[in-house]
Amino acid sequence: MYVAANECRKGKNKELKMIDVKEIPAWWAICQNRECKRADECLRYKAFRSMPKEVESWKCILPKVEEDGTCRQYRKAEQTMLARGFKKMYASITSRDARHDIRMALTDYFGSKGSYYRYRDGERILNAEQQQWIIKLLSRYGMDGEGCFDEYLAGYDFSKV
Repeated sequence: MYVAANECRKGKNKELKMIDVKEIPAWWAICQNRECKRADECLRYKAFRSMPKEVESWKCILPKVEEDGTCRQYRKAEQTMLARGFKKMYASITSRDARHDIRMALTDYFGSKGSYYRYRDGERILNAEQQQWIIKLLSRYGMDGEGCFDEYLAGYDFSKV
């Protein structure tokens, strides 16, 4: 469940109750260890607790990763500012050559044309690192990157394995 970015800035919805299973990448491991001391603040455990009954299997962390009270797979459950889509960005690019070069650089960065279009169209969420990369790319073309993303939202970043 994503919340509007302004709700996050206002301090509302600091803690999301549930995570929509569609937000969790299939390759991202969850944790079922309720005995862990940090379970309540762990994104992996929060993802497990959000799984609907219809989901019968998922990649899981084994309890043996926890040694001496620390877990190598722990990921803090905190919201971050995410972005969706960047079609608006192209409206401010007047040079046809620059538009082409930027599109090619983004296609290389995302790994394929298909991935590029999924990010551009907002089907995939851009994490903070990806947003910074795009802003840095735009700065090479004399653009500041202000408001270049179609939508900003607060949510959990599942990009870190």
